[in-house]
Amino acid sequence: MKLCVPILEDRGIDSPVSPHFGIAPLFLIVDTETQVCKAVTNNHPISLLGKCQPLAALSGIRVDAIAAISIGSGAIEALQSDNIRLYKVESASISKTIKAYQSGTLSEIILSHTCQYQTGV
Repeated sequence: MKLCVPILEDRGIDSPVSPHFGIAPLFLIVDTETQVCKAVTNNHPISLLGKCQPLAALSGIRVDAIAAISIGSGAIEALQSDNIRLYKVESASISKTIKAYQSGTLSEIILSHTCQYQTGV
């Protein structure tokens, strides 16, 4: 499975997780079977929540799921409409996030779990 995690800088599996999906400077695409990673630049981050366009950065990249600390309602709706599963990151460690996914202990994010800003991304 291809899991996408918003990150602050590219250190592969040791990359620090970004606190918010929409304004992350990078996304790490991780194959949960092989742990092969690829960083993708978010060319659309804007510091104002709700004005960023992270889904444009992922355009054309197939991912099965997103794991994030926080994510806005607009992104949740767009991703769910594309049948992309959303998970809540419980740890700043990507390797722990992958292990939690593999063991089935990551919580799914639903629309009512949107970040406090309620702004769209």
